[in-house]
Amino acid sequence: MAKTINAKGTIPLSYNKLCSMARQIGNSMRSDFDSFAQYAITEANIQHLFDLEELLIATDSDKTKRIDISIAANEKSAIREEISATMRSIALRAKAVFGASSAKSRALNGGNISQIRDAELESTARRIHADASAELEALSAEGLTQAYLDKFEADITAFVAATDRVKSAATEREIITEKRQAIAAELYSLLTKYCSYGKTIFAKKSPAHYKRYVLQKSKKDEKAEIEEEIARSHTQAE
Repeated sequence: MAKTINAKGTIPLSYNKLCSMARQIGNSMRSDFDSFAQYAITEANIQHLFDLEELLIATDSDKTKRIDISIAANEKSAIREEISATMRSIALRAKAVFGASSAKSRALNGGNISQIRDAELESTARRIHADASAELEALSAEGLTQAYLDKFEADITAFVAATDRVKSAATEREIITEKRQAIAAELYSLLTKYCSYGKTIFAKKSPAHYKRYVLQKSKKDEKAEIEEEIARSHTQAE
């Protein structure tokens, strides 16, 4: 199972809410475009806000990347089971042919296979494959065939590829997470700045317009902030 990582960073909004707020505030800025001129806001600034929002939406979610890792891990586990079953089968044949205490039998026994780490399984399996191939004629008396060994070798190769896919999926998840965090951080930083502009512009002019530039808060906190900011502006004006 994929480990949990901080997919959102320190941004106090969900990505869905962040995108929603970007679209809402960007549209408000276009509506109030002339009022933002004093802060050198251009159409390109607003379009960049929308572009970031669309880029964030288009980036794979962490859930999607975790699913990719899980699929790859399940494939690897299934192949590992095939290899483990083959190794036990070869050990059983070797015991019947050479005797449990013989050196050849011990060489063809993978030991406690379930305890072998993935990183060591390939080398152990390839060693047993090589030894079994060398003893194919003797082991054929217990049903071992070249086709069986060829399948064993193919499974080992598939296991290595599956292990690489798990690692690649995990790395890709980290890369996408960093990309998504960077986009979200820039988006949130711009929203914070533009909302500060908007609140400053409309604090003394229009409570309705002021509310457009208040980032995510509870209705109670939002109302209190609006009233406090407007009251402060009037006091300063007096």
